[in-house]
Amino acid sequence: MKNKRSQGILWVAAILPLIMVAAVWTRLPEQVPLNWGFDGTISYGGRAILWGLAVINPLIVLLMTFAPRMDPREENYQKFKGPYSALCLAVVLLMDAVMLITLAESLRPGTVNVYVMVQLMVAVLMMVIGNMMPKFRQTWFCGIKNAWTLSSERVWTRTHRLGGRLYFAAGAAMVVGAFFPPRVGFVLMVTVTVAVTLVATVMSYVWFRQEQAG
Repeated sequence: MKNKRSQGILWVAAILPLIMVAAVWTRLPEQVPLNWGFDGTISYGGRAILWGLAVINPLIVLLMTFAPRMDPREENYQKFKGPYSALCLAVVLLMDAVMLITLAESLRPGTVNVYVMVQLMVAVLMMVIGNMMPKFRQTWFCGIKNAWTLSSERVWTRTHRLGGRLYFAAGAAMVVGAFFPPRVGFVLMVTVTVAVTLVATVMSYVWFRQEQAG
């Protein structure tokens, strides 16, 4: 029952962008903002594009629902299905928020500081991932996947415990970076993401070599 309720909540969140677009369709201008440049320029496109963007969420849910069934280690998802469901919901809610911002800026330009909001949302997602990561089990579609983590359950566990702390810290750094100038905040976001992933990957190799050495 709990799993069905979680799936129900996930699908409601997934179709929210479609509902939002339908609710304000007649009030939308023919051209809506789709991209915000670092120099303040905004790129526009036909409002029909919003339907395509709204469909992304249901596709994400379908992918994340069926991915475990295609995974050779499908049984491991049962060991962390709560965190996996939370991760799926976090991704979908992020996309909901992006659509909400786009619609708000279409109807009332200047209502939202897009740069700050998007970076804050990505930061929160990173912190959610960091919180969930230590609970991930060996799979091909979820977590820090490389030759060393997939070859050793012990290395997988150590890597994801470290990765969880690093990703949470990266998310916290992004919260601060969100209030920097847009270009600086973006560079910080990319830098910390690459850095924490690289550190976790290198340490997985080190731990694997130590394990092999006995």
